[in-house]
Amino acid sequence: MQSNLIFKNPDKKNNTLLFEIQLIDHLTEGNLEKMSCIHHQHLFEMIWLQEGSGIHLLNQQQFLLMNNSMHIAVPGQQQQLIIDAGSKGYLISFNEAFLNGYYEDFNSMQEISFLRNISQNEPLQVTGELASEIQDLALKLYKEQNSLFASKNEMISKYLKIFLIHIKRQIEAHEDTARANNNSLFNNFIWLLENNYKEKKAVADYASELSVTPSHLNHVIKKTSGYPASYHIQQRIVLEAKRKVRYTGASMKEVAYYLGFDDISHFSKFFKTSSGMNFTTFKNSSPELRA
Repeated sequence: MQSNLIFKNPDKKNNTLLFEIQLIDHLTEGNLEKMSCIHHQHLFEMIWLQEGSGIHLLNQQQFLLMNNSMHIAVPGQQQQLIIDAGSKGYLISFNEAFLNGYYEDFNSMQEISFLRNISQNEPLQVTGELASEIQDLALKLYKEQNSLFASKNEMISKYLKIFLIHIKRQIEAHEDTARANNNSLFNNFIWLLENNYKEKKAVADYASELSVTPSHLNHVIKKTSGYPASYHIQQRIVLEAKRKVRYTGASMKEVAYYLGFDDISHFSKFFKTSSGMNFTTFKNSSPELRA
């Protein structure tokens, strides 16, 4: 196993730059055992498992590692990394000083926030073109680490930043896909609601039609619109009730049956809860009926 590379930056006093890249299948049993014990994390550590499986625990939250998955630990977290025998990939470790090194205009807080966000989410799946690109970069980092060339620390720093850029692109692509899927689900929900609000009044009814769980539907609809699916259902029913009253002068019983309510008292409570006023008050205040 390679020892840590420690570089002194002449521009920053008492600021040690530290970087290390290791092959997972070259780790000793002693190092694997040490990593499998809960410990306090002092470095940024990127775990890229190309083949195999493992478990990554951060602050008692468990993440499953599998083929082509990547996860990150950041300083301050409690970490436990259990890698199954026969696994292959890379461990890339560095400190904040190395992340900042050689770039006066580099926004380290932005990068740290990005890395911390990854650590709190499920492992990133590294596949396709991204896998090929970062495999090439990982090999360059590994070779440069073991080289005797001058200014290799600057070269490694550049490679690392390009590596992180590729990871950002993958995450942004995933987010774009998720956003598109959420928009599609929202539009399909609104279409179903418009055509079924008289018969279907529960979130579960629409979730079943859309092949998702009620909690997922509520989450996506709230994330997209600011309100959960249940709110949209209630407001669509109330809107139709108000239209019926204003344009036909229908009684509460007639409106309730028109909207599929078998129990008039249930409809009365529903209308007051959803609109903020009782049915009679609304009907008496309707300008169309007063005219």
